Amino acid sequence: MKIKSFLFVSVCLLFCSCDNEQMKEYNTLKVNEFIRDCMQEAYLWSEQMPNLDINKESNPKQYFKKLLYSEDCWSYITDDAKSLTNSLKGIEMTFGYQLVFYKVTDDEYFAVVEYVVPNTAADRAGIKRGDYFVRINGEKINSNNYKNFVSASEITLTKGKWADSNVVETQENVSLTATTETINPILLSKIVTKNGCKIGYLVYNSFIGDFNSSLEEVLRNFKENGVEELVLDLRYNRGGDETASTFLCSSLAPKSVVESESVLIRNHWNSNYESYWRSKGKTKLLERRFDKSVECNLNLNRLFVLTSKNSASASELTIVGLSPYMNVVQIGQTTYGKYTSMFLFQPNLPTIKNWALLPIVAKYANSKGFTDFKDGLSPDYYVEDNLFPAVQLGDENEPLLAKAIEIITGDVSLSMQKIPTKFELLGSEFSKFDAIKQNDFIKVPMHVLNECEFD
Repeated sequence: MKIKSFLFVSVCLLFCSCDNEQMKEYNTLKVNEFIRDCMQEAYLWSEQMPNLDINKESNPKQYFKKLLYSEDCWSYITDDAKSLTNSLKGIEMTFGYQLVFYKVTDDEYFAVVEYVVPNTAADRAGIKRGDYFVRINGEKINSNNYKNFVSASEITLTKGKWADSNVVETQENVSLTATTETINPILLSKIVTKNGCKIGYLVYNSFIGDFNSSLEEVLRNFKENGVEELVLDLRYNRGGDETASTFLCSSLAPKSVVESESVLIRNHWNSNYESYWRSKGKTKLLERRFDKSVECNLNLNRLFVLTSKNSASASELTIVGLSPYMNVVQIGQTTYGKYTSMFLFQPNLPTIKNWALLPIVAKYANSKGFTDFKDGLSPDYYVEDNLFPAVQLGDENEPLLAKAIEIITGDVSLSMQKIPTKFELLGSEFSKFDAIKQNDFIKVPMHVLNECEFD
């Protein structure tokens, strides 16, 4: 059976007498068909899917959820494809900050700034890491309004301050208007010289292949300035695309590993794709190897990676993929626990082109077969990301960076503060698409999928 070209074949339709309700029902059916075809052909757990009548499913999103394997909390569907695809490229309608939320009581939350992107609304307003907010548009932050911190177009925030082991309200307000920005995933890079050792520090917040040239520029600067050790800060990096993760790993690993094009990770697909890729010799889809064409390789034998519970998928792939070939020292908190990969599918039918589907299509293992780390990757050194009060990223006294410097230099004189535990941590927010970014995206050329034939 030749796989349906649901992504790439244009369909011309002529509607002469359909009213709005008929059109809606027709489009619902076409979306359901699109979902069914994608999932049957590509979904990692396709053999476990229930057989549902698409004619009886009036809500495509609910129909999609019914198809998911019990352990799959990652596959995603949206009817706002443009915003999603822009976000995956780093294009966001944003205030320019990432916030973490804490609950004091059921009706009272507060927010803390984890980082601010340069040249955004938050940056221009003077907001910085460690700022506290207690009200939004005059109301105390609560379960009903806290999502507006990233979804609203305009907001007025009331600041708080850290005093007597608590966050107390101030009279200072700040108003923000969201703007469309192209977010460079490289938030910060610097060289720290300590006890005669040059240490590169890089805060990398998303794996986006379009920014590989920017990443190369930073790494080349490290190399030209004689950096001996690298601290890679992935604590806010939820994941991204395979081109970026392969590029980064190939830029850091021992030169001999890269030049020999050793296996970085292996992908495991559903039975259809697994047998097809093998029969057609599509080895790049079965094994992702180090890329010897990278122009700047740091030839490291040791790498320090800073992590948090937000470090997911491609961030975890970096740790897992590099570990067989070098000493990867993990500092911070246990990672998210995401060892699967996605395709992005979009229909070509004009009336439903606003839909997009991102099913899990593969799971990955490193060259030694390590996978299924559903509980995350535990750090070698557990250190909290302390925001009470916060130390700016890149400061040598910032707890996670300080720990890395201590291990590298043996200098234990750096200040290490301890985070209080009286508040309930709710989670971090930067974009409304944060959840979908906790993935490793496989980019398969369109003609490859279009040529697939299954028996």
